[in-house]
Amino acid sequence: MTDSRMGFGQAIEWHRLNGAIAIYGNIVKPAYEIDDASVMDIAPTILHLLGMPVDRKMPGKVLLDAFEEQWVEAHPIAYTSVYDSLFAPTDAAVGPSAADQALKDKLVSLGYVAGGRNALVNLANYYHKNGKYAEALDLYKQLLDEDPGNADVKIGMSNAYSKMGKDDLAVRGLNEVLESDPDNLKALHSLGNIHAERGRGMEALQVAERALAIDAAN
Repeated sequence: MTDSRMGFGQAIEWHRLNGAIAIYGNIVKPAYEIDDASVMDIAPTILHLLGMPVDRKMPGKVLLDAFEEQWVEAHPIAYTSVYDSLFAPTDAAVGPSAADQALKDKLVSLGYVAGGRNALVNLANYYHKNGKYAEALDLYKQLLDEDPGNADVKIGMSNAYSKMGKDDLAVRGLNEVLESDPDNLKALHSLGNIHAERGRGMEALQVAERALAIDAAN
């Protein structure tokens, strides 16, 4: 129940430096032994296998030696620098760009986004995580229209408002969640972060104390 990302949690303390890799499929060389592979090689290799270009800034390499030579010759590696533009925050964004729509269409074709409510939630979270707050906000609003009482969607919307500098709307949304669910730790966490990031130390401390009264070990 801890954050196990490298540098954040405890998993790195017991992970070993060296791991194992195996690739299976009809284009893989039988019994081929892969030497000197890195965890950084996984993403470029998967992108290439999916027919997508590899980001030029990726530190890893495509593990071409593991695949049949005939297939490798017929599928040269394509590279791109476009991925950067998809993740760069922009204040001018008012809706999905052509690049965003192209990526969404690709995700749909690969089955990553299958449609329906869960797909909208995933896409909204994706936009929010990568700084596309206006796009995330549009999807959160759509989700909230379908389910006005959904606390997680309200919290996501409030977090997006906060990142866009609209603190009043962010705080209002979080307070609405807490009015109906006073013990919602996600809402308290977001509210405390907003106060702390804006230099309102006393308010942040009050929210933290309120949260600790609910879960003293948090």
